[in-house]
Amino acid sequence: MQFRVEIRITPRVGILDPQGKAVGGALASLGFTGLGDVHVGRFIALEL
Repeated sequence: MQFRVEIRITPRVGILDPQGKAVGGALASLGFTGLGDVHVGRFIALEL
């Protein structure tokens, strides 16, 4: 039997996310409009 586990790690609501601010600024400078909050996190996929 094989399992797949997916773990998403994101900042808590209200915690400052400087990486998210940088990515949001870069997307805005590329012309993306109407963006809300941008958050950067981690995604881990394990196959057991």
